[in-house]
Amino acid sequence: KWITISKLKSTLTDNFVADDKGKDNNFIKGSKYVVTLKVDGQIMPNTKINMYVNGEKKTKTTDKAGTVAFAFSKKDTYKIKTVYKGDKNRESVELTRTITISE
Repeated sequence: KWITISKLKSTLTDNFVADDKGKDNNFIKGSKYVVTLKVDGQIMPNTKINMYVNGEKKTKTTDKAGTVAFAFSKKDTYKIKTVYKGDKNRESVELTRTITISE
């Protein structure tokens, strides 16, 4: 008999909604970009996630709903890369978005 042991699948989902050109116009100054971490379909509270905003690392911890957020404080283009490093039992996962705040 063969037994396959594999890591649990990690996923990052966000509140980015792309239009037909791949842009999201739902974000404005003062709004928040929210990312949710799930492992094997279960939300992951109190888990460290790194968020790189225009290259600057921000270490965040997920709340009880498994989410972290970044608030847009000014008009700009933000390149946001969210990274969960995983561990010996869970896969690592990344999510990258470029969001432009124009108003």
